[in-house]
Amino acid sequence: MIRTTNPFDIFSYTLQGKGVIEKFSLSEENYDFPLFIHPPIFVLLSKFIVSNLEIPLFMVPVMMQSIGIIATLVICLEIAHTMSRIDGFGNHSNLSEEDKEEIVYGTAASMFNYTCFTMLSCPILWFISQKVWIDNCLLMTIVVAVAGHMAFCRRMVASSSWKFLSFLSGFLWVGLALNCKVTALGIVPFMVGWMWFLIFACMKDQSLVKTWSRCLYATFFFCFGTFISVSPWISLYWVRSAVV
Repeated sequence: MIRTTNPFDIFSYTLQGKGVIEKFSLSEENYDFPLFIHPPIFVLLSKFIVSNLEIPLFMVPVMMQSIGIIATLVICLEIAHTMSRIDGFGNHSNLSEEDKEEIVYGTAASMFNYTCFTMLSCPILWFISQKVWIDNCLLMTIVVAVAGHMAFCRRMVASSSWKFLSFLSGFLWVGLALNCKVTALGIVPFMVGWMWFLIFACMKDQSLVKTWSRCLYATFFFCFGTFISVSPWISLYWVRSAVV
């Protein structure tokens, strides 16, 4: 953990000259710069949890992984809700609303149980849950980002403000994860794929040219929002450390 007197003092957000690199034999090529290599969300969030919520530091990883599991449930519900209403994925028009809801929640429960089993049996999650590491925050922000993006997408495909919602989803959700650790960029292909899937499902009666046009425009605004959200950190890091 990087200790700072003022968590918003970006000039003290560094390991340089604090003896940490030498003590833990860290790579000078990665950490010996005037600004820490990773964005500050993990440090700021951890400081807020410990200082304002008065939760012990060792509980921060557990709390972050718990939030990630809750967000996983949201993802399962969103997938089940979407699949149950798309032709070819269980669109039961002859059923009552109560029966449809039962199918949705039953499907979501099955996916959630399988997901939880996979997560709880993952040795990597076991290991990082015992460390106050940025990877716990990365897990939390990625899952929250995917859940938020899915919720945005369902509203986006039927909204006249779909360009703005595409931009906002990239700016808010991918920006949240990227400003924790830039390796979160790996979730962008999945997010774009889910967006395209819903657009094609929603515009199945439209011409192929119009559908592809909507996909490409939505992707452009989504990626533009992502770029805007992370560009301040990249610029600051480049200015302070003269490296990208």
